Amino acid sequence: MIKVLYIQAPPGGGSVIALCEMLKKIDPQVIEPLVLCYYKTPHTQLLEKASRGKINYLFPEYTTNLKTVSTFPSMSLLNKIWRIIENEYVAFKNYFFPQNNLLQKITAAVRSFSPDIIHHNNDISVDRVSIRACNKFNIPQIVHNRSIAVYKQISFNYFVDNYLHKKIAYNINITEAVRNNYQKLFNTSPSHAGVLHDFVDEKKFSPTRPDTSLISEFGLTKNDFVVGDIGRIISWKGQHILIEALNIIKTIVPNVKVLIVGPYDNGVGSEDYFTHLKLLVKKYDLLNSVIFTGNRNDIPKIINICQIIAHTAIKPEPQGLIIIEALLCKKTVIVADAGGAAEIASKYGGILVTPGNQIELAAAIINCWEKHSKGGLSPKTDNAKLLGDFNGAAQIEKILSIYTSVIGNN
Repeated sequence: MIKVLYIQAPPGGGSVIALCEMLKKIDPQVIEPLVLCYYKTPHTQLLEKASRGKINYLFPEYTTNLKTVSTFPSMSLLNKIWRIIENEYVAFKNYFFPQNNLLQKITAAVRSFSPDIIHHNNDISVDRVSIRACNKFNIPQIVHNRSIAVYKQISFNYFVDNYLHKKIAYNINITEAVRNNYQKLFNTSPSHAGVLHDFVDEKKFSPTRPDTSLISEFGLTKNDFVVGDIGRIISWKGQHILIEALNIIKTIVPNVKVLIVGPYDNGVGSEDYFTHLKLLVKKYDLLNSVIFTGNRNDIPKIINICQIIAHTAIKPEPQGLIIIEALLCKKTVIVADAGGAAEIASKYGGILVTPGNQIELAAAIINCWEKHSKGGLSPKTDNAKLLGDFNGAAQIEKILSIYTSVIGNN
């Protein structure tokens, strides 16, 4: 049996869901999992059942109050220079002097569990402190890269991450786009990196008849053409692009309805951006066409009441789990053509549009609506490849192979 310590840093949205799905498929006779989370949040509580109760919190007495990072308005050159200096100082301080005795708490947890492998469930940039703590032990570490990292102004962070990267035994990347990004950044050895898409419950995400109670809850009718945009409400996810596209097509597709689904709470999403979206809806007189559902636990049902799912990210999405889930439900997906999202859509079937281009998105929606009106809207999905690649047993075999190889090389 292999003892694996999974470390989940905040905020943890999609990474927590992906870890949940993986833990559900693990054979506890082969892999003994323990999950270590920084804080208890609505997302991490999903892990309690999936990990069969083997979950510990570093700070169980309160939930995270992390704030999302805001973009700064235009500043003078002097202010920009000062901001860079300030960011460098904060990066230095957070690495060498983490708050709340975080380093010591992680060290104590690792010593207590004494795992065979430490599996960091996020990128180096998120897990710097935990990797640093785990470097004290002769235990192989795996990093699960889930983002397309960008280093611009904070050079200290790049220096630290490049150093930490050399301490990692293996890098699991959720797409080729993510792997290629880290290869360019840190010159990762091919033997120390691989691609494994996130686990998805293929039984849970499958085509079903539209749920009439859900249709009634959202005030929809059977004649509505429903577009779903599902994901964290945060500016880079680009939900405003869909609202702007809707403003373009509202007189052409009068029965179109948009469901914007996802959390906007600080630390996961952005309350400021959510407010901006609501003001945009009011500005374009779309109050009867856009429905904000908040965070939901019935995503498969929501997908199945939609005619299409729109992915609207304005920067490269590492993977786009919702794209996979929608394709498994045999829905047509419109995807921003960048990063891992474009890779997934190209591999399994999807309509690609330029990121941030509301005109292209509007045209794609109109085209789908016209086909739907004629009874001909059907996704061009490679179902055999999709179901083969997202076979849980095969994915677990790959994880087990990685663990066995890493232990053997240690």
